[in-house]
Amino acid sequence: PRPSCFGPMIPPASIERVLLALGSNLGDRRVHLRRAVAGLEGAVRVVAVSSVWETAPLGCRDGSGAFLNIVLAGWTKLSPESLLESIAAVERAGGRRRRLPNDPRTIDIDIVFFGNRRLRSDWLTIPHPRFRERNFVLQPMREIAEAVRVPSFEVDLRGVRGEGEARRAGPLY
Repeated sequence: PRPSCFGPMIPPASIERVLLALGSNLGDRRVHLRRAVAGLEGAVRVVAVSSVWETAPLGCRDGSGAFLNIVLAGWTKLSPESLLESIAAVERAGGRRRRLPNDPRTIDIDIVFFGNRRLRSDWLTIPHPRFRERNFVLQPMREIAEAVRVPSFEVDLRGVRGEGEARRAGPLY
């Protein structure tokens, strides 16, 4: 089912706004993205999903196909660590196998923002440390930024100049 986009409502204090970046470069990439969005429903109330964007793989091993990418915004009651665990479960259910860094993948999900929090641990950094360098995050984020009030973190989405060309590849649904 397609998530509804109901605009920038203000959530209760116990709920955090999150922005997630999803990508796939193996198999039926669009299906992997749809299944991942559906799989996140227990952890995140999705309020906006960007168009699909296609990019060449950056830093991936030889033979990697192009990525399809989306950004979604939503609310969660989970802690950042619990959300990360839920994301890992969705990735595993989607066939993600972590063998070597930058291997091709059926689904990859990154936490870009978690409210206005800044967090740095051995396994999680928020905001995502490289989001400003990635057009496959910046371009779709620009599409939904106004609807979901993206935290600023010194981000100017009017002049996106990240790495790699990203081209719109139509809607997810």
